[in-house]
Amino acid sequence: MTSRQPNHKIPETNIKKRIAVITLKSPAHLYHCVPIACELAKNQKFKVDIYTDTEQTAALIKALTEDYNVSCRIQILHPALGNRLLNTLTRHPARAKHIISHNQDKFRHYDCIISPDFYTAPLITTSEKNRPVHVFTFHGAGDRAYGFKQQLCLYDLILVSGPMIKQRLGEEGILDCTHSVETGYPKFDLLHHTAPKKLFSNHRKTVIYAPHFQRKETSWYDWGLEVLEYFYSSRKFNLIFAPHVLLMTKWRRRKSIPKRYYTSPHLHLDFGSSNSIDMTYTQQADIYLGDVSSQVYEFLYHPRPCIFLNTKKVNWRHNPDFTHWQ
Repeated sequence: MTSRQPNHKIPETNIKKRIAVITLKSPAHLYHCVPIACELAKNQKFKVDIYTDTEQTAALIKALTEDYNVSCRIQILHPALGNRLLNTLTRHPARAKHIISHNQDKFRHYDCIISPDFYTAPLITTSEKNRPVHVFTFHGAGDRAYGFKQQLCLYDLILVSGPMIKQRLGEEGILDCTHSVETGYPKFDLLHHTAPKKLFSNHRKTVIYAPHFQRKETSWYDWGLEVLEYFYSSRKFNLIFAPHVLLMTKWRRRKSIPKRYYTSPHLHLDFGSSNSIDMTYTQQADIYLGDVSSQVYEFLYHPRPCIFLNTKKVNWRHNPDFTHWQ
């Protein structure tokens, strides 16, 4: 893979610099880049446009910009007509590469493109002379190897949440071909812009169960229904079942969940509302129960007990992909 060695800066002029923030696929990704967009929009030197791919995500972005009291142009991107028709027929969401390739011309006049997704810099093609500065924000703070792909070398700047992520980037050789800066975790800014919400009216301790979606790593397929049954029968705990938003995208997986769990006063099931992705649940729970999701780091904004389900019998000790278990 060809690496990038940043060698250019945005020149100082009185003309506003144009910044595009692109967040596609999962609405959960917006909270890792839109707070950055909102802070940049407060600066009169920048004009900030935000691009996404669904009405749902656009509405969440609009609400967040209003909380910040800033104005950003929000635009929904679509793939070519043929891909749109195919997506409608198959009921599958548009693929990011089709969206990016169909909208290349929109991105070529920007000075900087910011995204939490791995594919923007590889897919946006421009001449070297007109190439925007590409900034990567991550979309979580997980430890798994998935988050440290070599294609990050195609970005000019990587924003990292802390020294642990930066160290891992160095170990993977990514910092040899690009730059990074520690910024903290942008999503934590939400805690200053949103009011806490209370789910349960009792005095029980609340557990959040947040399994990941990857079949090879999630605890859901092995123990998930047993977990729900345990808490359904419990007289001691409330349970928030808020899995990764991609786990329950297929309806047949939801159908496997007994209806009695939905009506229990001490169980709350959420498969993808804004509450499931904006830290409402991780901040409300007393105990975290999960596997490999990076949500655990959001839960640990206020340190509390964590329990990890090792259903795959992973040798996790001294494994950098499981730092959050150690």
